Amino acid sequence: MPTFFSLIEVIEMAIAVEKAGRVYYEEVAKRTKDPEMKDLFSFLANEELKHERRFRELGEKIKASPYSLPGKWEEIQPYLQVITDSHFFTGSEKVIKQTEKAKEPKEILEYAIRFEKETILFYYEILGLVKEEDQKIVQEIIAEERSHIKKLGEILVKY
Repeated sequence: MPTFFSLIEVIEMAIAVEKAGRVYYEEVAKRTKDPEMKDLFSFLANEELKHERRFRELGEKIKASPYSLPGKWEEIQPYLQVITDSHFFTGSEKVIKQTEKAKEPKEILEYAIRFEKETILFYYEILGLVKEEDQKIVQEIIAEERSHIKKLGEILVKY
């Protein structure tokens, strides 16, 4: 049986995604001895916290002035369900387990890149759900997620 989400629930999922990313990056930063990796993952954890706050602000705005859902909502919902069922969006406790499983820097970086890519896909769906005036917020977050992939990729080539 399909699960149906409200727009507020989708924004709450985005907040949860950012929190999971932050937890992962904080754990990696704590565990690594490599100063470059520690700096990178501390930076990324802080970025995820900023994104979390921005989605909270967007959620408050939507609560104050609810949106009407787009006509394609029924098409989008199953896709959102598949994305959120992904192992990348399964909560902080599983994120920490992933941190413990990935021992080598290459594995850690590859996992982080996959997480950022999955996040971007999810945010592109959110982009189509919010009012044009609020799309700028989501577009900026997508651009920042892309820059995270670039930073992670630059370090990955060293391994």
